[in-house]
Amino acid sequence: MVGLAIVYGIFAPYVAKSFFPTGSGAMSMIATFAAFAVGYVARPLGGLVLSHFGDRFGRRAAFQLSLVVMTMTTAGMALMPTYESIGVIASIAFVAAVSVVGLLSVVATIVGRTRAPVRSSQVTAEEG
Repeated sequence: MVGLAIVYGIFAPYVAKSFFPTGSGAMSMIATFAAFAVGYVARPLGGLVLSHFGDRFGRRAAFQLSLVVMTMTTAGMALMPTYESIGVIASIAFVAAVSVVGLLSVVATIVGRTRAPVRSSQVTAEEG
């Protein structure tokens, strides 16, 4: 979490200039951090939706789907036209991309930190 905050802090001025240009640099930074906050707010909703997907199709499938879509979305953010090129659509598309990454990042967190349940056939005499 701290590493992500550092990355956001480093890239925030560039994102503000590219996607949220206003007359004031402070307002651009506030809009940028608000866009990043959308991703954090979307995480619980992603947990609700994708936990159902993981229960139905397996954690591995949920994890793989989230990684593929997060990778494509992040690449899309890197290749996205700026505000100067397409106007306010760039800002809307950036916020949408951040929210998609926020929705799916919870699966990577949950799957990466949980362990598969131990089956009774795997328990040895020393463990059980």
